[in-house]
Amino acid sequence: MDADVIVVGAGLAGLVATAELADAGRKVLLLDQEHLLGGQAWWSFGGLFFVDSPEQRRLRIKDSVELAWQDWLGTAGFDRDEDHWPRKWAEAYVHFAHEEKRAWLRAMGHRVFPIVGWAERGGYTATGHGNSVPRFHITWGTGPGIVEPFERRVQEAVMQGRVELRFRHQVDALTTTAGVVDGVRGTLLAPTSVERGHPTSRDAVGDFELRAQAVIVTSGGIGGNHELVHKAWPTRLGPPPEHMISGVPAHVDGRMLEITERSGAHIINPDRMWHYVEGIHNWNPIWPMHGIRILPGPSSLWLDATGRRLPVPLFPGFDTLGTLEHLRTTGHDHSWFVLTRKIIEKEFALSGSEQNPDLTGKSWRDVLGRAREGTPGPVQAFLDNGADFVQAGDLRTLVARMNEVTGSKPLLSYDDVAREVEARDAEIANTFTKDLQIAALRNARTFLGDKLIRVARPHRLLDPKAGALSCSPARRSAVSSPISTRVASMQAGHRSRGSTPPVRSPASAAAACTAIAHWKAPSSEVASSPAEPQAGPRRRQSPEQINAAGYGLQAALSRTVRAQGGGPMSEANKALVRQMFERADKGDMTLIDDLVTKDYVDHNPPPFASQTPGADGTRETLETATKIFSDWSHEILQQFSDGDFVITRVIGRGKHTGDFLGIPATNNDVQMEGIAIHRIEDGRVAEHWGQVDGVGILVQMGAMPPPGG
Repeated sequence: MDADVIVVGAGLAGLVATAELADAGRKVLLLDQEHLLGGQAWWSFGGLFFVDSPEQRRLRIKDSVELAWQDWLGTAGFDRDEDHWPRKWAEAYVHFAHEEKRAWLRAMGHRVFPIVGWAERGGYTATGHGNSVPRFHITWGTGPGIVEPFERRVQEAVMQGRVELRFRHQVDALTTTAGVVDGVRGTLLAPTSVERGHPTSRDAVGDFELRAQAVIVTSGGIGGNHELVHKAWPTRLGPPPEHMISGVPAHVDGRMLEITERSGAHIINPDRMWHYVEGIHNWNPIWPMHGIRILPGPSSLWLDATGRRLPVPLFPGFDTLGTLEHLRTTGHDHSWFVLTRKIIEKEFALSGSEQNPDLTGKSWRDVLGRAREGTPGPVQAFLDNGADFVQAGDLRTLVARMNEVTGSKPLLSYDDVAREVEARDAEIANTFTKDLQIAALRNARTFLGDKLIRVARPHRLLDPKAGALSCSPARRSAVSSPISTRVASMQAGHRSRGSTPPVRSPASAAAACTAIAHWKAPSSEVASSPAEPQAGPRRRQSPEQINAAGYGLQAALSRTVRAQGGGPMSEANKALVRQMFERADKGDMTLIDDLVTKDYVDHNPPPFASQTPGADGTRETLETATKIFSDWSHEILQQFSDGDFVITRVIGRGKHTGDFLGIPATNNDVQMEGIAIHRIEDGRVAEHWGQVDGVGILVQMGAMPPPGG
């Protein structure tokens, strides 16, 4: 025997299996035909399914195992004899996503972005397809961030002699003895050093045969093999598209499916494939037919290739496979998104690690830029260079350019498109509507995460104030998807191809930072707006001037607090909070045992608070703060109580001596004003919400110019 276990495929599944086997004391050979670890997962957006997570609870999302299982059943459609074990697995996975999954990953250093996304929104009845609540947790670091913990464990096992990595080993057959699979046989491919994702050679330099007590096959993706996609295409979806693009590299070829089946494995449900319908050509491709999936918010008007609006509930982001099935009946391999500059800026994102450098690079500083005015850089690059984007200053010109993109006989009539756009716009005038997409937009914005960074305020597509119209054709297939989307937008006063990027004003940044700081407030009554920037020459400002300018949270506490309260309990609660500030300033960690409940929750987003609940999270928050700022002290400016709540306007001062949002220590004296709200339970602090002057602190660190400067 060459090992206890052979694992074929060094993608995420192979890494997980290998890491767990090595930890169990087994000797493992990990084989892959490529020369790098991580497979498709490395290129992914890193979205993970959790149920009733702390991130959901902080956003006031009420989720449960029962609700998640109801959604899973409504989406999976288990209706075949061979679905017995898939159903058992799915039920176990829902419980895993609710119980140990997050803690298991977190123990390895995995973290998630604090705002939860809402994928596959459904739009049918409660028992139908889709997620009833947001459950899409984005890995901090995207695809590489989910690969890293397992790659690290595998590399540690390599150093300890429990794992051997066999790159460029292309498995051609599984070998058996007495009917039992106990090895693999294949071809040694020529060594390569090409960059990840680029095609590698299949030149043979030898062969190999290996044996083990068990063989685990963790390879089966077919997205890079369009011939295999066509072969497995389900008849219920009609004919497969003639033209497709790929969201995965060419080496995702599905070879191991047939090889495994030849050895006696039973492959079930090969027709249950997942294809995205929002694909566009990558203007800067890495692999052949490289497609990128648009991650659309729900506002774009979705038209088929002939200009007809897609039926309810086939809105962007609601039912991917339902949309695919419908579009295959149109006789064309593309569809259109029609949208405005406001929608592009707020809602358009691109899937994949390489299209999200801020999240992939774990830069809070860059992530904050998403909330500013202007189009994100990767999206702007597609607007400027992509073959699938059309822009114009009026609808008639836009439709003409849409027809130019598709070539041959024009498919779109201006009158038909105008009728759809104008009818949709007429539904915006009232807060109520018969248009279920408009109703869905307003419903989405009741979820704080969507309102802040994902769903634009409903507006007319032909409103000049909304910026120009754009259009994008959903291209035949992206991320192994068969139908493509094209994007059409009407332009009015934004940068054209080849010009410099739009300048985002400090005032916009201030508003964005205030909004992000505000997202954890426990009541809609808490609100603030940044002051208007003052015109004039740029000048340096002191921290006092910055705070006085109104860019911090200057909330009107008289509107927030219904009654000050003045009884003994109110005074005791205020004294408890003051004691918490004083002991934190002294670095007294015993305050955690003395003043905080065991299930204490800090609702602030990172980096201002740990995502770990309870005493451990409180300790992490305090330790992180002391690493960033030294000699920190709080001055309480005002304090009010309202029942179990204590509201404190406070200013903190100290020295910036550690990394903050990727900003290295400056040793600058800094101060940060904010509002803290604590809920008291049985004489201890049970919950905390906070708002701080995020822009002011960034200015004092020299990370951005003063507002109005």
